[in-house]
Amino acid sequence: MKNLPLQKWIPRRALSAAAGVVCLTFAVAPTAGADPVLSTMGGDTAPYWFTYLPGIYLVPPLPYFAQSFTTGSGPDSFSLNSISFLFDESFSPQYPIEVAIYSNSGGAPGAFVGSLSSLAPEPAGPTEFTSTATNLILSPETSYWITLYSPLPDGDNVYQIGMSYQPEVVFSAGGWTTDFAFRVSADGSSWTIYEEGEGSALLFSIDATAVPEPSAVGLGLVVLGGLGWLRMRRKSA
Repeated sequence: MKNLPLQKWIPRRALSAAAGVVCLTFAVAPTAGADPVLSTMGGDTAPYWFTYLPGIYLVPPLPYFAQSFTTGSGPDSFSLNSISFLFDESFSPQYPIEVAIYSNSGGAPGAFVGSLSSLAPEPAGPTEFTSTATNLILSPETSYWITLYSPLPDGDNVYQIGMSYQPEVVFSAGGWTTDFAFRVSADGSSWTIYEEGEGSALLFSIDATAVPEPSAVGLGLVVLGGLGWLRMRRKSA
């Protein structure tokens, strides 16, 4: 049997479309070092200030802080890569800051979603520190809470974390946003509005990457497999 060029087996347009599907499918796979999708740091966020974490000077002292955000639109889910915060000078830190993501339940943190790496910042001045995530998947157009926890100490153990009196979304990609809701808690289950500096919000930046749905990945693999089969058939003909 005479060998025919591959374009004789499949129209050129079909090959181009198939290649496009494959490229599109795998182009949205998670990559390290992606750009932020939401940030309240930088820009005209002055006057910003630093509050103490844990809130040892609050009455009563409160070891849990929480900040809300909402993911962007789209058919895909998102892989959370990292969250950055602004810290200033700390005082004899004894315990790290535990960072986690919770679902939204009635305007407060609800169910646990996943943990990020802990932080133990000891800067000499205002410095950005980043907490990283692994295999932490978020749904699109969904509200979540960032929670920060550091145990109340017998002595010191004070971190200073950046907030803004005039919070604003400095950067947003694809509809990511925050309503600047900020909550505090004594036990991590009963949350109240932060009374000192009401209307303020944490300065933070979220880095995340779109993840293709399983159906899209499956389609890409089918297309690749089909092209490979046709190539083998052409060689054996």
